[in-house]
Amino acid sequence: MNRKEYLEKYLYGTASQEEKEQVTVWITGLMERVATGQANEEEEKIITHWLNHEREVSINAEEVEKRGKATKMILGAQQLTDLRKNNRFTFYRYAAAITVLFVIGIGSYYIYQPHEKKREATLYFPAAGRVEANIITYKVRPADTIKKVQLPDSSFVYLNTNASLSIDSGRFNLRNRDVVLDHGEAFFEVAKNAEKKFTVQLGNLVLEVVGTSFNIENNEIKAEKRVFVKTGKVLIKDKEKLIASLTPHEVFTYNNITKEYAIKKNATIDLSEWTSGRLVFEGADWNEIKQKIKNRFNVDLAIENNALPAHIELNAIFNREDNYSEIAKIIAGIYGARFRTEAHKIIFFK
Repeated sequence: MNRKEYLEKYLYGTASQEEKEQVTVWITGLMERVATGQANEEEEKIITHWLNHEREVSINAEEVEKRGKATKMILGAQQLTDLRKNNRFTFYRYAAAITVLFVIGIGSYYIYQPHEKKREATLYFPAAGRVEANIITYKVRPADTIKKVQLPDSSFVYLNTNASLSIDSGRFNLRNRDVVLDHGEAFFEVAKNAEKKFTVQLGNLVLEVVGTSFNIENNEIKAEKRVFVKTGKVLIKDKEKLIASLTPHEVFTYNNITKEYAIKKNATIDLSEWTSGRLVFEGADWNEIKQKIKNRFNVDLAIENNALPAHIELNAIFNREDNYSEIAKIIAGIYGARFRTEAHKIIFFK
C-alpha cells in the first residue's frame, strides 16, 4: 500500500497507528516543501487535498482554518518568486510559521505525541542564535518500548526507554538541522545533505555531522555522556571549540563534573545494538546495571552482605529473549554470587 492510500485511510478514520505515523511524517515534509517553494505540482495537489479534508478528522478546527489559509496563500501567490528573491529572511520566517501551525495542529493525535515545551524548560539551539518557543519534543516513558522517529529531512532517530529529543519545528531543515537530546539514549541515522549540517546538542557539547550513524548516551546516573560512531564522521565541540573528531568504532566519553574526556579506539561492543531489542552493557557500573534492568523489566536489584564487589565494570550484550532471571544468573556467575527473586526484586547474596 502506498502513501496516498494511507492518506485516504487516515482521512476516513480507518488508518492504523503505524499508518497515521507515516502519513504525519510525509505530510510534514510536504508542508515544508510547499512553504519553501520547493514542491512540485503533484505535491501541491496532495497538500490541497489534505487541507480540504483535514477538518473532518481534526479536533482543532481553528488551527486547521489558520493553516489552510496560510498555505493556500502560498500556493496561489503570483509574487512568490519576487518575495523569495527580495526578502528571503521574511519569507523563511513566514514559511516556518506555517510549518509550526501544521505540526502543532496534528500534535493531538500524532503517534509520538509531540508537544510544546513549557517556558521554564526552553532550549537553546545553536543555529537559531536565540531561545525559541516552538519546540517539539518526542519522549519515551520508562515503561515504553523503543521508538523510531522519522524527522522531516528523512533522518531516523531511535529513542531508548526514558529518552527525550527536541527540535525547533520552525527552523529545522531550513538552513541547518538542529536537535537536542535532553536526556537518555538515542541512535541517529542521518540523511546526507552537505548543504545542511546536522547538529545534536548535549548540554555544553554539540555534535556536528553531515550524513552518518552514531549512538549517544546522555547518562545522568553516571554523570557522563558517551558517543559511539558506527559509520561516517562526528565532530564534537565544547563552546565552539573542537575537542574531538570521531571515526567508526570510536567511543568518546565525557565526564559532566570534571569536564574531562577520553577517546577509545576499536570498540569491541557495538553500543547501538539496543536498537534491535538487545540489552547492552559496556563498562557498566552497578548504578547503570540497576537502571537498565529497571527500565527493561521494571525489576529492582539489591545486594546482601557484599555479595558483589564494590567496583563493577560489566561488558555484555543480552538478547531480546533473555529474561531478568537469565541475566541475573550470568551476573552472579561472573562474580561468584547467588541470587533470589522476591516480588519484582532480584537480590544477590553469598
